[in-house]
Formats: sequence, C-alpha cells, structure tokens
Amino acid sequence: MQKAATYTHFILIDDSKMDLFLISKIIQVVQPDAQILSFDQPDLALAHFQSAQPEVSYLVLLDINMPVINGFDFLDAFHNLTESQKSKYSIYILTSSHNLTDIERGKSNPYVREVLHKPLSKDHFVKLLNL
Repeated sequence: MQKAATYTHFILIDDSKMDLFLISKIIQVVQPDAQILSFDQPDLALAHFQSAQPEVSYLVLLDINMPVINGFDFLDAFHNLTESQKSKYSIYILTSSHNLTDIERGKSNPYVREVLHKPLSKDHFVKLLNL
C-alpha cells in the first residue's frame, strides 16, 4: 500500500510556460485537489516568497536555467527569508540541464531536497510524493 501524498500545495517556478502547463497537468492528475501557484518570472515568485506567511507546506519545483534570476540566484535570495518562512517550503530543482556542475551545486544546496530532470513523468511525481 502506498503512503498517502503529503502535499496538496505546489509552487512551480519556470520561465517556460509549456513546462509550467505540463507539470500542472501531471500534478492535477495525481492530486486533483492540488492548489498550484505558477510563476514564469522568478522575480515575481521571489516577491511572493518574501511577502508570504504560509500556514501550509508547499512543494516547490524550481527550474535552474532562467533569464534575469536563475534558480541558484533564487536560492540565494531564499536564504534571506525567515526560518519560519523557509520551513514551509520543500524545494526540488527540476531541470533539463545535464551539466554536472549545476547538478552538484543543486544537490549541495541546503534548501534543495533533490535534483530532478525534465520532463517530469507522472510515475516520477508519484514517487516523489511518496518519499
């Protein structure tokens, strides 16, 4: 018997509207009651994080390669949030990059739970929720 998914709230940060759409669809299939916030501009996502005082936990899927503010810049700014804010977010990097430096940098970041590769499949997402 599979463990029940622990997340119903998701934040997607990716400059590709197509990737945001596809990931949202996968989430909706697996978690029909999911609450999804999508940001195609990481600066808007960062502003949301800085102003939010979340009462629930969020699973965050963060792209690395984005213009203006990339995923690593986002993580640097995330570090400046309060501990109570940071505690509400579980960040997973979702990337199409196979650059080993980027992957290792993501894995070594204290706020990143795991580095995942695009495209995210339904089966991989289910596995992620059941970790």
